[in-house]
Amino acid sequence: MSFESIVQRVKSMPPLPESVIKVEKLFMQKEPSLNELIKIVEGDSVLTADILAMVNSPLYSFSKEIVSVYQAVTLFGMNTVRGLVLSSMMKNSFVFDISPYNISNEGFQEVSSLQSHFMFQWYMAINIEEATLLVPIAFLMETGKLIIANEVSKSDYKDEFSRMIEEEESIEETEKLFTGLTSSEVTALLFEHWNFNETFVNIIKGSSNPSRVDDEYRKYSQALDIVKTLISVHEIMTEQSIEQARRKILDYHFDIDKFDRTVKRVQQKLEH
Repeated sequence: MSFESIVQRVKSMPPLPESVIKVEKLFMQKEPSLNELIKIVEGDSVLTADILAMVNSPLYSFSKEIVSVYQAVTLFGMNTVRGLVLSSMMKNSFVFDISPYNISNEGFQEVSSLQSHFMFQWYMAINIEEATLLVPIAFLMETGKLIIANEVSKSDYKDEFSRMIEEEESIEETEKLFTGLTSSEVTALLFEHWNFNETFVNIIKGSSNPSRVDDEYRKYSQALDIVKTLISVHEIMTEQSIEQARRKILDYHFDIDKFDRTVKRVQQKLEH
């Protein structure tokens, strides 16, 4: 397993589905049309089914079933639905086995959804406009793990990788040791391959080490780093991960009270 094999795997990924390309082109416009987004999603039956399944998950705990794309867009907003579109695309683009990370495929999808949900709840209290940027990115920031897991599964080091993922404190250091890249860097490579928005690419790439990212992206990369610390394939909002995330909140000069309130609110939702 090597840096080169990861890069080749990324380059071999198929192109984006037509519906996803249309959604991304729509969001390149200054004021993307809500009706056009609904039309694109409804034109893809698999995408529609995936999105309705995601928005009706227990995580969001709506009292009534959401039965249409229009309802989903109205309740969640265009940018969250954009994230759901991209999340669906990822799920259907990979035949993956995430078990080297000691988590099931379903568990991995739940982690990604919870990371995005937390980002939404937290950042809406900080800056609504910036939240619309970060929520879809949070859905996707762990995608590189799918490619790393695929490569690890084909190697002689799967058991050792899984052991270190379980025992070592830093998942990204373990990824780097075995592949030469963190999963965030792999995600960024994948998005470059797919000609995604440059801002997406730079924010995700910088989340592995926000101190090294350009000033214009640093705050956003820091936010991703905080959410990845709080909620990961290793632990989900444990006492330890909360404390580690709080230390980063203070280091990065975010509002600790807003973060603590969001933690409490999301914990309460998960308990029901």
